[in-house]
Amino acid sequence: EMLQKGMIPPMSAKDVIPKILWVKEKEPEIFQKACKFVDSKDYIIGKCIGDFFTDWTCAVLWGMFNFNTHQWEEDIVKRIGLSLDNLPCVVKTTKVLGNLKRDAASALGLSTSTQVVCGAGDAPAVGIGSGAIRNGEAHFYIGSSGWVALHTDVPVFDLTGIGTICSGDPSKLFLIGEMENAGACLKWFRDELGGEEKDEAEQRNKSAYEILDELASKVDPGAEKLLFMPWMLGERCPVINPSLR
Repeated sequence: EMLQKGMIPPMSAKDVIPKILWVKEKEPEIFQKACKFVDSKDYIIGKCIGDFFTDWTCAVLWGMFNFNTHQWEEDIVKRIGLSLDNLPCVVKTTKVLGNLKRDAASALGLSTSTQVVCGAGDAPAVGIGSGAIRNGEAHFYIGSSGWVALHTDVPVFDLTGIGTICSGDPSKLFLIGEMENAGACLKWFRDELGGEEKDEAEQRNKSAYEILDELASKVDPGAEKLLFMPWMLGERCPVINPSLR
C-alpha cells in the first residue's frame, strides 16, 4: 500500500521510522524535546547555514517521503507522532542552499562566500561518481558494504531488498541491491581470526591485510567450493533480515 502511494516502507529496525519510534517509546523525554529529526549530512548543513535541509535521495529512505510528489507524506508523519516542523525541508540534491555562516566559515577556514549544496546520500553519490550515469549502465561497489546499482526511469521494487530510490540526478531513479557487509567482513576476519597475521605484519612493517592478501593469492580460484555468506550484521539484500547470521 505504501509503495502504491509513492513511499518506500521500512524493511527492518535499521530504517528511520523504527528508530524514531524507538526513541519515542524508550526515551520519551528526548522525543518530546526534539526540535528536528535530521540525517547526518543534514545536521552538518544546519551547522553550515543555520537551517535544516535534506535531499530526495536521503528523504526517500525515511519511509514517509512520497517519491512521486517529492514531499513528506503528512499522514504518515502524524501517525508517528511528529509534525512537518520536526522534519528538514526537502530539496533537490543539486540545490544551492546558501553561503557559509561566519562562524562555520571561520571553523572551516573558508570564505563566507562559499556556497553550500545539499548533496546526496552515499550510494546515489557513488552512482554519479562511478561515471555509469546513462540508463542501464551498472556499477559495482565494494567498501564496508557492497551493492550493484544503475540509473533508470522506471520504478521497480522487489521483496528481496532490491528497489529504486531517488538518484543524485534529479531527473532519474536509482535501482540498487545493497548488502550490509562486504569489506567489513575482511576487517572482522583480521580482528577475530588474524592474530598470527597481525603479529607477522608488525614484524615485517606491513599491513595485516597485505599478509592476508599474500595467503589468499596461494589459494586456487573458487577456494575448493568454500562459500562464505557475509551476514555479520543482518542483511538487506537478497534476504531482508536484520538478525541474519
